[in-house]
Amino acid sequence: SLSSPVLAAVSERYYKVTAEALRVCGELVRVVRPSFE
Repeated sequence: SLSSPVLAAVSERYYKVTAEALRVCGELVRVVRPSFE
């Protein structure tokens, strides 16, 4: 029963890191895309 809060905290941190990475990728795509057109 002690591992449940730990797993929740780890998954929350992982989700935040993943969301930040996706946001950065979106910014990069928006910056790079106009140079291709």
